[in-house]
Amino acid sequence: MRAGSLQPSIGMNRGQYPNRGVRRCVVFGAALGLRWVLRARPQRRDVITVGLSAGGLILAGAALSRHPWRSVDGYAGHSAGVQLLALISLAALAASVTMQTAERSEEERRQ
Repeated sequence: MRAGSLQPSIGMNRGQYPNRGVRRCVVFGAALGLRWVLRARPQRRDVITVGLSAGGLILAGAALSRHPWRSVDGYAGHSAGVQLLALISLAALAASVTMQTAERSEEERRQ
């Protein structure tokens, strides 16, 4: 590769993983749906959101600690299970922020 030329790293793996975006949307949609179903029970909704957000990262960290970076088996951070746990955590957090913004704007319209 000559100096000054750039290769897009995003487009290189597009053919290998065609369903990644769909899977991410499904997980995020499930998190939004869960919060919408529990909208009448704010305390339960918040407990479940915190549990999913923190629990997913804790479990992902625990899975990573089983196979350290210099392990004979190799790095485990690219495995589907670890990635899914981290994605669930991020989806729960993002859904909580999205739903709170929507609830606030609805309350402002009422006033």
